[in-house]
Amino acid sequence: MIAISQTGTSSGTIRAVEKAKAVGLNVLTITEREETPIHQMGDHYLNFMCGLEDCNAKTKGYSNSLMLLMLLAVQMAYRKGTITQTKYDEYIDEFKASNDDIPSTIDQKKAYIEAHKDWCTISHFLVVGYGRNYGTAEEGMLKMLETLTEGIFSLTLFNFIFSIDLNLLNWLLK
Repeated sequence: MIAISQTGTSSGTIRAVEKAKAVGLNVLTITEREETPIHQMGDHYLNFMCGLEDCNAKTKGYSNSLMLLMLLAVQMAYRKGTITQTKYDEYIDEFKASNDDIPSTIDQKKAYIEAHKDWCTISHFLVVGYGRNYGTAEEGMLKMLETLTEGIFSLTLFNFIFSIDLNLLNWLLK
């Protein structure tokens, strides 16, 4: 089991680790802070290596946890012989290129927001995700809620298209 908590103190994660250990599972813990309950409970440990975040929205921690999990998956696939050295190198190069793109991506988004200031008047947000991107939609909703403290909701694409809740619709139309 992989247990992730940036602070290393999340009560839900602690309970999950306790249950995993009780049934004999090995646990890899990932936190930003060492010497925390979750760090000490694990059999193996990785640090986020993103530094502490003073704001409520733990964006660096989320991004680093995704990168750590992707690197872990690629490393395990390579060690198990599921991917070749060439494929492994391609993944690593792609990860590095993604990180190199972050400054220009930020600049592009700042320019877009500056050119579209009318977005600042929106009072309700609906974030929709499909398939494996639903988790990203959920995280996006959480980050917006933490930073904007405005009305925000997330749905799977299926629920948005086929079964949008009337209460949600009324909320959006306010």
